[in-house]
Amino acid sequence: MEEAISIAQDWKGSFHLFPLFMVEDGGYFFVGTQEKCQTAPIYCNDIPEEVVEREPNYPSLTSMVQELVEELRSRS
Repeated sequence: MEEAISIAQDWKGSFHLFPLFMVEDGGYFFVGTQEKCQTAPIYCNDIPEEVVEREPNYPSLTSMVQELVEELRSRS
């Protein structure tokens, strides 16, 4: 968590990305806002600056985990 906070603070710009985790094909992020939200959309990209220009990959962390688990189950 400390590393994620440090990475988020290093990114400059008008967006506030918070990295959840990084993998070979990119990172998974959510965008911090001043508004209170029930869920935070999850973005996946290898270029963090492009995240705010795209539609989210998942509507929430819960849906992301559910989809990834289903994908892993279908492979076995």
